[in-house]
Amino acid sequence: RPDLLGKGLVEIKQARNTLKLQINGLVGRLPLTDQITLDVQPKFPVSNLNRMIYASRGELINPFFLDRPYEKIKNHDYLPVPLIRSYSAAIRELVGNGVYREYQRETVSGSPKPRINFIKTQQKYWSKLNPTMAVMERFSFTNNNLPNQCIKLAAVKALSIAKNSGHLQECVPVLAEGLRQLENIALLSPSSLSQELRNVRSMVPSFRRDYGRALEQALEIIRHVDVSLNTAQNGLSLESYVISLDDVFEQYIRGILSELPECGFGKVATVDGNIKRHQKHLFTDNKRYQIKPDLIVKDGRGVQIIGDVKYKLKPKEEDRYQVITHSFSYQVQRAVLVYPKPPSEQKSGLQRLGLIGKDNPLEVFEYYFDLANDLDHEESVLRQSFSDLLMQVE
Repeated sequence: RPDLLGKGLVEIKQARNTLKLQINGLVGRLPLTDQITLDVQPKFPVSNLNRMIYASRGELINPFFLDRPYEKIKNHDYLPVPLIRSYSAAIRELVGNGVYREYQRETVSGSPKPRINFIKTQQKYWSKLNPTMAVMERFSFTNNNLPNQCIKLAAVKALSIAKNSGHLQECVPVLAEGLRQLENIALLSPSSLSQELRNVRSMVPSFRRDYGRALEQALEIIRHVDVSLNTAQNGLSLESYVISLDDVFEQYIRGILSELPECGFGKVATVDGNIKRHQKHLFTDNKRYQIKPDLIVKDGRGVQIIGDVKYKLKPKEEDRYQVITHSFSYQVQRAVLVYPKPPSEQKSGLQRLGLIGKDNPLEVFEYYFDLANDLDHEESVLRQSFSDLLMQVE
């Protein structure tokens, strides 16, 4: 697909008689051709990927409009971001197609009127010599039915979660509009619906596939189910999210380092050099070029450490040249490149490369963060390493 190649998401390389396919820092389902789709998994536990995305507020997008089955889990810290994002999209489609309505039978006893049910009237009144009473039936066209009651209950719960989560703010107006369209529907409790949930899908015509999708997800929200970002053969079908590990890893590392403790020189802050207000000019006498380091660590003395975060399994020379150039421009004494630790690599944590220059020299480091390890431990070691570097700055 030209769009994949054009965006640099996929590279095809030929080596002798072999065609090599390289995926660049993505996780998710990629449609290579009309016949071939790849499910790309990370090289570390998916549970760690879940945590990284939530901690970094990484973006979940569905650029190829595919579905993918995700593993259902029960999570102590309930924040079903992928599920609620998919559910809000399902609500949008459902409302756009029109809320499902059906005829419901209403039975009334009283003086004879049209639509008399003669069989029930004969059994209940006339056979007992009461000719002035009858059983009448009528049908009302309503959207207050069980499927819509399930969808409304799940939307209320999803909206409550979305309002209190920075990951789901874009879902709030969609869910609110869905509830406005369902305002005439009774809001029942989960316990009152529990006995009927098993058969609710069969109550909607099969041609309303939008309802089938929304109901499946609504029932999981009502049951308090979360999902993991790995695939499962019989999992819950949601939007196929494509995740940029380059972006997630960078935001995750920056988030960890935003919580550095004070080290005797005032409050420590780690800011993003990709944001315009944190950028500076590369040269002192030329304003043509801006530099955008991923990590700018500063305390009461000013900027002390410059860092770049790269989701690469193998460091490259241009990475070192870039962080060295940025560090000289900022006139700092410490520069750090942060990489994920490759599975086959023995070294981990902070690795010193050496000094550059004689007067006020720059000391360059690489840091290898083990995404396959316990993340609490890895985060603690990373913070301590940067705190130690701050203390060593003269």
